[in-house]
Amino acid sequence: MIGNRLPITDYRLPTGFTLVELIIYLAIVAVLLTGVSYLAVDLLGGQVSSRADREVAYNVRFIADQLASDIASARQIDSLTNDRLALDLPGGSIVYEFPAGRHILTRQVGGGEVVVVNTSDVSAAGSFADHSFGDESYHVGVNLAVASANPGGVVGEGSTSTLEFAVELRGRK
Repeated sequence: MIGNRLPITDYRLPTGFTLVELIIYLAIVAVLLTGVSYLAVDLLGGQVSSRADREVAYNVRFIADQLASDIASARQIDSLTNDRLALDLPGGSIVYEFPAGRHILTRQVGGGEVVVVNTSDVSAAGSFADHSFGDESYHVGVNLAVASANPGGVVGEGSTSTLEFAVELRGRK
């Protein structure tokens, strides 16, 4: 020590970082990791949403094609209510039904087993209507709504689709 002066001390350690440098480094790493985690969550959410969209689109196409094919092949309408359609086909009868509260569409050929038409990943709802014009033309109207069951559990990632169409019975003679 010379006179009244204190010796100049260096607060830097001979090796490594100072405390301030270490805090800055940790803050930068935390911001980067947070950004990467948000990106990963977005990517995973997009995959769930995309899968739900594909599943709903597949079910809408499959159900509409099945209904249109059977209705067009039918000779006559045996019975038609809002939630049940019974058709007389050349090979027997087919019954479609939206059972109350179950969110499915069932199909029964003849007296056989009742089969659920939609997959378990979606819920289906709808109605049938008679759009016939006297004895000249027989048409069945179908209103169909398919929604994903949201298998990923991500809020707001559900997919829905609705379709309304009418088909003429062409199996009549």
